[in-house]
Formats: sequence, structure tokens, C-alpha cells
Amino acid sequence: MSARGGWRGWARAVAALAAAVALASAASAQAPPGPRPEAITDGPTPLGLRLAHVRLAHETDQAFAFYWRDPSALADPTRAGLIELAPNLLVAGGGLAFDGATMDEALKDAGARLALRRTAATTMGEVVGAARHFEIALDVLHDVLARPRLPSFVLEREKASTLAGARALRERPDRLAGLALTRALVAGAPGAALLLEPPDQVAQLEVADVDTWRRATLVRDTLVVVAAGPMEREEVEQLADAAFGDLPERAEPAASPAPELVEAGRTIVLVRPVPQTVIAMGAAIVWPAEEWPARLAAAQALGGGPGARLWRAVRDGLGAGYGAYAWTQPLTEGVWRFTLQASVAPDSGVATLAAMRREYALLRMRGVEEAELGPIRARLAAREAEAMDRAGTAATAIRAALAQGRSADAPARAVEALAALTADRLNAILATRMPETPTTIVVAPSAEGFQADCVVVSLAEIPGCGLR
Repeated sequence: MSARGGWRGWARAVAALAAAVALASAASAQAPPGPRPEAITDGPTPLGLRLAHVRLAHETDQAFAFYWRDPSALADPTRAGLIELAPNLLVAGGGLAFDGATMDEALKDAGARLALRRTAATTMGEVVGAARHFEIALDVLHDVLARPRLPSFVLEREKASTLAGARALRERPDRLAGLALTRALVAGAPGAALLLEPPDQVAQLEVADVDTWRRATLVRDTLVVVAAGPMEREEVEQLADAAFGDLPERAEPAASPAPELVEAGRTIVLVRPVPQTVIAMGAAIVWPAEEWPARLAAAQALGGGPGARLWRAVRDGLGAGYGAYAWTQPLTEGVWRFTLQASVAPDSGVATLAAMRREYALLRMRGVEEAELGPIRARLAAREAEAMDRAGTAATAIRAALAQGRSADAPARAVEALAALTADRLNAILATRMPETPTTIVVAPSAEGFQADCVVVSLAEIPGCGLR
């Protein structure tokens, strides 16, 4: 495959499709003929690591994106402070050969960046940098993961930063609404602990807690690595084994309780002295991995930006919104939060809630027409193709597919999967997956007019709202 004729040509072709479909019929949303991407391979390295690899001959950057299943926060939500603190300390503290300052200089000299973070159910990270200096960046990664410094003074600094971030979150009604919705949908959801109420979830953590988590979680047998860039698979396998090979081979598996999903349908008002009313509406939905095109298309139809149903109803119809969107995000493995959210002036809140409920019900009951779905398919196809054109985004796209239970080559087949999604198929899925009445969270200066089932002043009160 030529340097510019592979992924890039494919991405340009699909992008052109997205522009054309607005003027053409829905049939134009089918994938165009043209060059196809190089094969994505998925198999073990000589050391036994699971490695998915795609070669992007035109790229100058090389990327590793990796993850571990990490259900420890689900098993013990009281230790959810580790979600924020542990990866921050590993990166900020540096490794045996690199303290924080020399690590930053080494990454800068290599033209690379390193990130590490946790979610409720995974620990993930990325290294992206110039291919010719990539080994230097991986030396840094190796030390951060396998030989971290974990200095106590850096821990105290990271604690202060984490708690300051939590305080800032408590002042943002949009984040409050989202966290409250998660808390109302999943019993014991650790995501709500990002507000760190009470703050001793972080204040009581010690270096030993972080190191215990690291040794129990960052092990080879649960590691998945994705490599994208100009390097051949054989070279990448050697680099991956060198970067991760000193991690423990395995650890005792942590408890991984199934999430307890709460029946949707309650309306909860969180009263705060906020300048805008924020409405977050949604449901926790078990989406099979193969239905990802329907999941994305439904969110696009409702709230994919200007021209989408929520935008027309709230911004254009009521003149009320600062923004009205819909999206999906993973809550736990196989479970997605389907969310509609709008920020409006307080005097428009009640009318906005009625409009959002109406649009949700119309999508669930009547679905979409092919004329509406065609442009949505094309936009999503263009986005998927563009992501696979660059090393960093290609690696994260493949990692996301694997974490969601799809195959490593699913991103390369995204255009075909989207083209196969008909309006009839989408509508049948939506009628099955979407609950009749979503859960609603309103963050507002007053509960008046919202006909709330429960009124609270903090996230900690939400479990007392009769959730089942």
C-alpha cells in the first residue's frame, strides 16, 4: 500500500460521501469503492501479550493504546478515590530512571506524549510519538508501570489537585446532572464518587494503597495492547514485550460484581443555586456489541448537533437552549448510558423537559425514516474512517472495539456495518432497547413545576429516592 494511498485515500473517499449524501438519496450512504486498509492482526507476542496491530505506512508517528480490566472500584466503591489518584501518581512520580522532570524532558525529546487513567471498570493509557524515537517513549512507560518512584510528596500534591478538581465539579451543573443520572441508574455507581463526597476517599489514601492497586491490576495476563503506525508487527511485538515484560504475569482476580441496574422512570430534582437549569434524561441500556451502529445512530438522530431533533425542539422551537445533545457512554461492561441533556435558562426548564420527553418518545415509538438515517450513516462512516487515518486515533479506536467486545478489525469494517443499518432494523432495535420512560435529573434553583418524584440537595440523597 502506497504511503498516501491506503487509509488516507479511504478516509477521503468516505468524507466525500458524507458531503454528497446531503444532496443525494439515502442510497448514497453506501461505502464507496476504493483502496482498503491494511489488515489488522490480533494475536500473542512471543511473551504471550495480546497485541492487535495495524500498519499505517503513511504515518510518521507510532502509537500504543492499552488497557486492563479493572473492576476494583466496582468491587469496593468506598475506594473510588483511586480512580483519579492512582494513575496520576504513577505518571507524575516518574520511574526509576526518570523522575518527573527528566521524564517530561525525555518525552519531549522523543516527540511523544504519555497518558494513563482509570474508569470504573478499566485502566487504560496511550503512548504516541515519532516512530524513530518511539523506543525512548516506551522506556519511560516501562519505568512508570514497572518501576515507579511513587514519592510521598507527589502523592500529597496529587491529593490536593484531585480534591480541587472535585470541588470545581460541584460547581458545574452539567457535570452534576451527569453524575446524578449515573447514580440514579446504577446502584452503588462509583462514578458519582468523582465528586469525592466525603473527601476522605482521597485524603486517607497512602502510597501503599496505590502500589497495592498497581501490583494487583497492571499484570500481563489481562493486558491488551493495540499498536498503530508505520512499524511492522515483528518490531512492534519486540517493543511491546520490552515495555510490559517486567510487569507481574498475573494476580488474584478482583471481585467483579454485576452492576445493579435501577429501573428507569423517576424524576429527581437536585436543587442548587445555579445560573442555568440542566436537564439530563436517560437510561442504562444493555447494548449487544454488534448493535453499535444503532446505538450511535440513535444518539445522532436525537442530539447530534444543529439540525438534530433535540436542537430543533429546544433551540429552534423554544429558543431556550444553550445546547441540547444526546450521546452514549459505557457505564460498565456491556451497559451503556443513553443520555439526552440540555442547558437552558431557569424559566424555560419546564417547557424544555416536556420537549425532551416528547422527542424521546417519538424516536422510540416511530423511529426514523430512511431519508433521516442516510446522512447520519454517512457522517458516522466519515468519522470512523478519519479516526483510522492517524496512529493515535486508530489505536484508540481499535482499543475501544476490543473493550466493547467487538473484534480488532471491527473499525476497518465500520463503513460496511453502518451501510447495513436500515431504518427498519434501527427502529426495531430502538423499540426493544429503549425503556418507555427514561430517568430524569434536573439541576435547578427550584423544583417548582417539574412534578418531581424526589427533591434532593446532594448526590448522597439520591439512593433515598425510592430507586429499585
